[in-house]
Amino acid sequence: MSQLSILLLFVCASCINFKPAAMPRYFEPQLSLTDPVSTTRAVELRLRPVTGVNHLRERMVWRRPGGEVGFHDFLRWTDYPTSYLQRALERELFESQSFTRSSSTQASTADVVLIAFEEVCADSPFVEAAATLRVYSPAMTALCEQTIRTTRPLADDLPETKVAAYSDALQDLVLQMAGRLRTLHEGAATTRANH
Repeated sequence: MSQLSILLLFVCASCINFKPAAMPRYFEPQLSLTDPVSTTRAVELRLRPVTGVNHLRERMVWRRPGGEVGFHDFLRWTDYPTSYLQRALERELFESQSFTRSSSTQASTADVVLIAFEEVCADSPFVEAAATLRVYSPAMTALCEQTIRTTRPLADDLPETKVAAYSDALQDLVLQMAGRLRTLHEGAATTRANH
């Protein structure tokens, strides 16, 4: 090789950026149990597996107000958001609240669909968690169908800030659903007692 070729090869090699490729980062929401609710009577409940809309998977989702939905390239969940909601609901209902897990057809059935678990890119960005709660009587009569939404503001664009906001939003969503279920069952118990 000529000296000119070696010099050109050295100059070209020094222009190449040998920085390693960015790797995905994995996160999971941090949730806490609430204090147990004191009650003398446990309510039997069948909780079906939580389902969700198709785009809520491993990659964290962002949405713009105009309807555009996208995925963060390097921010991932360690599990599907539906799994986080399932575990949080089970802990809240069966460990903290006055519900007993049942597979009996004589128990009310709760069906939950996660419809939002995403960052909303607006003038003031926030995280939104939303789910549809359907409750059926043992005769499969609809007792309730309600969409519950909760949001948390984002102070900055750091992944840790986003995960903290997701955690708070998920915790609030679970508490609202547990409260709605408790209210439904207390109302049903009062109606039965009056007849």
